[in-house]
Amino acid sequence: MAEAELEMEMEMETFGEGSFLKLLKSLLPRIAKAVLWTAFYILLDFLLRRIFPYEALPMELITTTRGFILILTFFTLAGNLSSGTIFEYIFGFAKGISLIAFTWLAFCGGILTLTLPSETSIPSIYVTVDFRIFLGMYILIELLGIATNILRAIEFLSKKVEAP
Repeated sequence: MAEAELEMEMEMETFGEGSFLKLLKSLLPRIAKAVLWTAFYILLDFLLRRIFPYEALPMELITTTRGFILILTFFTLAGNLSSGTIFEYIFGFAKGISLIAFTWLAFCGGILTLTLPSETSIPSIYVTVDFRIFLGMYILIELLGIATNILRAIEFLSKKVEAP
């Protein structure tokens, strides 16, 4: 009976106040970094809405911009909170894949058609923009980011295996 009580006391000391403070000290920089990046993206969204009012932009562009900022905010927050773990690289990989899929779908594969309605008797204006080359360059840059996350994850795991 005394051995069980001694083990229980040792477990309580392991998860006591000192370890909680150490955990809190290790988490605070990550939380602060995540909050700062999230605030940056929210401020960016706010400033874009102030500079370009919703009435002046086509609805497709508004939803695309908001979705892009939402994806960046989520994955940046998750990646910063999980920094120092393998999940940091998993979230980086998922962010790259999500951004590639989102931009490909949002911009219809690189050919974007916008309708600018007219309030007068003049017919609506249709604008078609072909930016497949720029979308291809963006996708290649994101693929480099994905490859970087994969290589960093391999390096992280190899260091974990080598450590005693």
